[in-house]
Amino acid sequence: MTSPTPVPVSSNQDLPLLNQSFNQALALYKEGHFELAEKIYQKIIVLKPDYFPAWHLLAVIAHEKKAFAQAIDLISLAIFIEPHNAAFYTQRGQFQSALQCFREAICDYDHAISIDPLYGSAYALRGIALAAINLHQKALISYDKAISQQKGDADTYFNRALSLGELGQLTSAIDSYNQALQIKNDFAEAYTNRGAVMTTMGQTANAIASHQQAIAINPSLVFAYCHLAHALQMQGHGDLALIQCERATTLEPDQPPIYVSQALILMGLKRFTEALARFNVALALEPDNAEIFSNRSLALNALGQHTLASVC
Repeated sequence: MTSPTPVPVSSNQDLPLLNQSFNQALALYKEGHFELAEKIYQKIIVLKPDYFPAWHLLAVIAHEKKAFAQAIDLISLAIFIEPHNAAFYTQRGQFQSALQCFREAICDYDHAISIDPLYGSAYALRGIALAAINLHQKALISYDKAISQQKGDADTYFNRALSLGELGQLTSAIDSYNQALQIKNDFAEAYTNRGAVMTTMGQTANAIASHQQAIAINPSLVFAYCHLAHALQMQGHGDLALIQCERATTLEPDQPPIYVSQALILMGLKRFTEALARFNVALALEPDNAEIFSNRSLALNALGQHTLASVC
């Protein structure tokens, strides 16, 4: 739903009352009463269509409801009324990213930065959008700019590490994860991602310790078990790796990659019948995945079922 273009009103005599209503709605929003807050904001803009804070908060509520296109329409009206507000452009960029419109998001972040060149959040979010379209080198420039403006942001160091990893700069990626952990020492995702990079670098003992730290902090972090399984497999501990995969499937039984990981470990242990069963589970969950079919054919060939393997 696209709201009508606001028509500014000339009188501000009711502004104190509107501000009071706005603050009431804001309090309701913070308490999670989105529908009540939304009704008050809608009443405010009927009385004063150029009251841009209400358009802004209506956009935020739409975003909370995952009505991202509507959120973009609403925040655009706030921008129409208040075109020099960097936060509004940044927020619209976030809404654009939620729709995977990353190039449009980058344009909004650029606009925000042109208004406020010291706006660290806009640089950080711009980096995420650039990374989403695989422009990791440019993303690093944005992350570094964000860090220079807001040094205590663990998430930016974490995202910076992701891009460094994609660029193959593994030592620098580990350094960036370490910086994130210095700021936020209970950052489970940073521990396990750091461990994954360590495994790639052949530092499997350190990787295992890092994954175990992640799991100790957040026992529900599924991909930490998967990463730990991979590190254990690299050390030749296939049976221990399988235990970690089983723990992952207990937490999330509908994730095909976990069953594929199990199957590949079982293949390494020459337990081909069990591997085939895991590939079959993965295919039942994701029947159009060509890579799973290809891996499954390896198990079938190992079991001597060459005709069936060629069909796959």
